[in-house]
Amino acid sequence: LCMISGLDRYYQVARCFRDEDKRADRQPEFTQIDIEMSFPTRDDVMELFEKVVGNVFKGIREDARFKDQSWPVLSGSEVSPPFERMSYEQAMRDYSIDRPDLRSRDLKLTDLTGWAAGCSFNAFKGVAEKQGLVKALRCPGLADGFSTGQLKNLERDAKGMGATGLANLKVTDAGLEGGIAKFIPEAEQKAMIDGVGAKPGDLLLICAHEKHKIVHAVMHNMRLLIAEKLGLHDNSKFAICWIIDFPLFEYREEDEKLFASHHPFTLPQDVARVREMAEISRKGGEPHPVARMLRGGVKIEEILALRNNQYDLVINGIEIAGGSIRMHRTDDQADVFELVGIGKEEADKKFGFLMSALDHGAPPHGGIASGVDRLLMLLLGLDNIQDVIAFPKSATGRDLMIDTPNDVEPALLDELGVKMIPKPEK
Repeated sequence: LCMISGLDRYYQVARCFRDEDKRADRQPEFTQIDIEMSFPTRDDVMELFEKVVGNVFKGIREDARFKDQSWPVLSGSEVSPPFERMSYEQAMRDYSIDRPDLRSRDLKLTDLTGWAAGCSFNAFKGVAEKQGLVKALRCPGLADGFSTGQLKNLERDAKGMGATGLANLKVTDAGLEGGIAKFIPEAEQKAMIDGVGAKPGDLLLICAHEKHKIVHAVMHNMRLLIAEKLGLHDNSKFAICWIIDFPLFEYREEDEKLFASHHPFTLPQDVARVREMAEISRKGGEPHPVARMLRGGVKIEEILALRNNQYDLVINGIEIAGGSIRMHRTDDQADVFELVGIGKEEADKKFGFLMSALDHGAPPHGGIASGVDRLLMLLLGLDNIQDVIAFPKSATGRDLMIDTPNDVEPALLDELGVKMIPKPEK
């Protein structure tokens, strides 16, 4: 709205409140620096923020007041733009996460689904035939790095994330050793070893499941564990990269619904194709947009292949900033709303102010926001964002200083026009 009113660009220091899953690098209340611009390209925003990050590192290092501190930012690796760029597809293929920690860059995952489709081990073959995913992690030199009990604990952790198991195989001069090696003929063993690039003395961890998300979650966590065991995650090193070319939509199979991967205001890379799909959806005949598009000849793979103009900056596996180029045309915005199941009536009710403003003519615009607390945590080499926030919330979201959330006096609620509704019992 600021850009539509004629404000060319601005930045703000914003207090944010988000109801998210609790992690060491998250707080329900935090501080952001938000930058918004008119007429930028994706590269314009990314290059501007690279200068911001570079100047933060440079400024702290050159400030005499900090010279006696032992912070990683003072003694760590150099940080200078331009930063590496990696597609979402590559990040998921090699690291099973869209915010990879590139301090362990060479510890990559291998997709074995193609190999599994023709292998003799039915558990892997069955997953491949059902369009599932089979991924392997080569753990260099760790064939004897774990006891039997420790390997069972790894499998237990994998099952806790939804996997049916976690295979482990030792690579020897003769081939593979381990629980499932006896089900894999010698020629198939050699093909697997060659595909993963393994050597004698290595350990292979393999996860297979029909749901890709489960495999990605398991293998990302295994990769982090192995990286720590190999001593690859040194806090004095800063591995920075941009993740780009994110999917425009995510698909939930159980109710056949699409969701915007970033938010529904992000500009698609292929606006024309989104327009075509939206027109097919508007013809009706089925209860959901996805069903209508499938009936109109659009394949789900084509929908999920659409990409957006989102970009995330990742340092040491932590998302430090994120942003996007956004839609500035009413018809483009209406098309995306249509595909995520927000019809014209609902769009006018929820976002009428935005649609009306776009109708008056809006410049192409975009921006980026960075979590100040999270960046500070990283620069100081700390493990928890609570350590850089005065009066942080607890892991359960409570403010321990003033003991909130808590009961509020009825008189105060009446004054504010607020009514408390008891939480229904399960």
